[in-house]
Amino acid sequence: MRALLLAVSLIVPVLSAPARAAAPPKAPDAVPFFMTGQALWEPCNWPTDDAAATAACVLYVVGVVDSLNLLPETRICIALSADKLQVAGVVKEWLKNHPERRSDPAARLVRVAMTEAYPCKP
Repeated sequence: MRALLLAVSLIVPVLSAPARAAAPPKAPDAVPFFMTGQALWEPCNWPTDDAAATAACVLYVVGVVDSLNLLPETRICIALSADKLQVAGVVKEWLKNHPERRSDPAARLVRVAMTEAYPCKP
């Protein structure tokens, strides 16, 4: 019985003590962008037998283009006849011709390539 009373007397203060707020986790360093032009150049540098790499390039470019067209300040007027592979090919050629810019964010380079290749007429 004494052991039970001793155990209860030790546990009750612990359970009734106010909870201490844990320090918030330290925020990780901000990631300004996830992909560089060099990282995009690698899968976009076809011809390649790697269908997954080509798909990664095309899907990244198309995703950026779709996102950019949602922004009112960026308009890209791609011809209705252009397909996804052609659009990614424009970015591939731009990256090939501007290796000095491949350390820039990939999305920025996609925007530059697309606005140069497919400007909207005023």
